[in-house]
Amino acid sequence: MPPPPPNSPVIRHTADAAQTREELAKLRPELVERYDAALPGARAAVLSRLLGAFAREPLPGLRDRRTGEVSFPGVTMRFPRRAAVAFARADDGLTATVRAETAPEDEWAGLTATGWAGPGLPGGPETATEPGAEWAASWHDSDAWVGELSPGAFVSDPGTLVRILWPGSDLAAEVDNSVANMALARASHLARAEQLARAGQLPRDDQRARAEQLARAAQLPRDEQRALQEELARAEQLARAGQLPRDEQRALDEQLARAAQLARAEHGGRAGLGEWAGLGEWARLGAWPLSTAGDPDGLAIAEQSITDGHPLHPCCRTRGGMSVADVLAYAPEHSPAIRLRRLRVPAERWHGTAEPVLLAHPWQAARIRERYPWLVDDGETAAVLPLMSLRTVALQGGGPHVKTAVDVQMTSAVRTVSPAAVENGPVLSRLLKAVTKDLPIDVLEETAAGAVLVDGVPQRHLAHLVREAPRLAEGETIVPLALYGANDSLVGAVPDPYEMMGLLGAVLFAPLVRVLERGIALEAHGQNTLVVLRDQRPVRIVYRDLGGVRVSARRLERAGFEAPRLLGDLPTDDPQVLRTKLAAAALGTVAAEIIAALSRHGADTQRLWAIVAAALRETGTSDVRHLLRDPLPVKATTAMRLAADPLDDIWAYLDNPLAAQ
Repeated sequence: MPPPPPNSPVIRHTADAAQTREELAKLRPELVERYDAALPGARAAVLSRLLGAFAREPLPGLRDRRTGEVSFPGVTMRFPRRAAVAFARADDGLTATVRAETAPEDEWAGLTATGWAGPGLPGGPETATEPGAEWAASWHDSDAWVGELSPGAFVSDPGTLVRILWPGSDLAAEVDNSVANMALARASHLARAEQLARAGQLPRDDQRARAEQLARAAQLPRDEQRALQEELARAEQLARAGQLPRDEQRALDEQLARAAQLARAEHGGRAGLGEWAGLGEWARLGAWPLSTAGDPDGLAIAEQSITDGHPLHPCCRTRGGMSVADVLAYAPEHSPAIRLRRLRVPAERWHGTAEPVLLAHPWQAARIRERYPWLVDDGETAAVLPLMSLRTVALQGGGPHVKTAVDVQMTSAVRTVSPAAVENGPVLSRLLKAVTKDLPIDVLEETAAGAVLVDGVPQRHLAHLVREAPRLAEGETIVPLALYGANDSLVGAVPDPYEMMGLLGAVLFAPLVRVLERGIALEAHGQNTLVVLRDQRPVRIVYRDLGGVRVSARRLERAGFEAPRLLGDLPTDDPQVLRTKLAAAALGTVAAEIIAALSRHGADTQRLWAIVAAALRETGTSDVRHLLRDPLPVKATTAMRLAADPLDDIWAYLDNPLAAQ
């Protein structure tokens, strides 16, 4: 087995599930019961992400891989094929089966989901036509074989699985923390949803969605479902008018509690239809308002409604370095409003375009003041709301966004602000605005940035940058693309999935390819790419955060733009690097996740991919034939966490669904 990564960040105050529960009992005892109920679903969700890595990533020590089975030295593991599919919804009780010795050859050794395969990794180069192969492949595809052919230990905890395969790795503690924080997030959102419901603050559509989720989870009789929906609608109307009598509110609460009880009973006492039950399912699916032109805080509220984090990374909710109290106080999924510290910096110790005042996250400020006593406290900012990334905040009531530095590991990296970002942001913002001037992409300009100098060197943990906030016209709403994967209610409100994908082709996928042709590969993943909607239909894209882009001076000059001087790893003329950056985020993540979400509502997957392919093909650029033909790259996040340098990109290459279109 490989040794633990030598330069992994030190994990301080990072609690596992048991430690989180112990702290929660002291800090928020009213959440403990909900946390316990959410924990099995959180374990399954993180385990599903880890199984996805086993199915597609170049993991250290991996010796052999077949559909639903991987082998490491001395260990063979089998798992349900469907649980390892990207963006799968994991059921409570998901397990992998581990044998602590090399699996013996058996009569099923060459079986894959498509038949009997020859030697090699998934599927092998040859497929024989053995008698009964079609039946065997069908049985294999049903996942029935996992229980029939896998004597060994059943492992439901992803941290335990990491310890078995990579003993001594920091990844196990990170995964433990991810599970605990996801359960904590789900518990907190359930409590918040119940508070809003009792206060009568939910819009009618959300009340109706809530009733439908409850009824579906509990399988209520149709007449009871109708009665529940009518009662919710009436209660919402009365609550808005301030006319809901206390006894009627109590009766409504009892009716909702009964539906939740029925849901739990229907699912064997577990809190889940897949992952949640009753109101908890509704809370996870999101009944929070979307940002509109007249609601400056709506975007932050929508982003804070995402409980589960990165859809493919097993460290999706890792908060390495934060205590449970810190997570409750600062993590966006707990809906906090905070205030940044203003720390005045001597002019000779400041680098950047911003005034010499470090805007420090309060968590970070508490840890740097003693070390740098010449940072002078100049009070607090106005209240700000954390966005999806925790360290980026939006001014409450409207105003610019601020990206701060925190020495906290989230997913794959400690989230500081690099000297390159301080230098590049304002320059690259202006360039990108010029490159996208004729396209339906609004770039949120990074207007100012700065870093503290120590011994003449800009410090990434003492830096910040300021970014524009989105601007909306009357009748427009805005959401991050990640919300489509996290919020089934939003997907369910899509009027026509094929029209939706066609519009995304016109405002997102095709423009991204045109920007690539002009010299900039945008890393348009679900967190940094927002979609502006009118009547639930995409009309344009808003792009933020320039740290992950790649810039080709040769292409820029060919397109008539002057290439600026950029620091760090952004500059490259390698066409493969440029295409990989775009394809991994926009196609392998965003398109794949949205298509998976729409398909859960009955849309045809192949037809949706064909629409994306048509949008790319219509651009006629030189990159399109590669994007349609080459294997589809997806960032190998687990392999990266186990690598010597966890920040170096590692890619998994998948069959390209665009190739068949």
